[in-house]
Amino acid sequence: MLIDPVLPDFEFVRIRRSGGLLGVDESLTIDRDLEAKVSDRMRGDRSFALDAHASQELMEALKTLVERNPGASTSHGADLFHYDIELTSGGTSYHFSSVDLGADEALHGVMLAANRLIESGGSDAAHIMRLTVES
Repeated sequence: MLIDPVLPDFEFVRIRRSGGLLGVDESLTIDRDLEAKVSDRMRGDRSFALDAHASQELMEALKTLVERNPGASTSHGADLFHYDIELTSGGTSYHFSSVDLGADEALHGVMLAANRLIESGGSDAAHIMRLTVES
């Protein structure tokens, strides 16, 4: 069974996460064909295609982010993760910057979806369905 992924309404998406205790510097870029590229200073660069679940989760989070257009978190402190989210939709460019602590719910949704993609490499075993036939 093949489940089609949710295609984005976005022409360009880049999500960068930096900071934290270890000085993380990761960047996730996704194109219109749902091909993702991760640039990671510590673990190296990699590419993968988003599956249906991952694409739906991220695209819904980005859509909510654009609709709500929240301000940045007002929290400050050492060792927080900093996020820079850039996207283009319908010819309009958007840029959001915030730290993870105290971020608006819409920003937090994008942060969580992006982190799952960066960590899992685009596939989550819990969302892969395999059909088997016993003979």
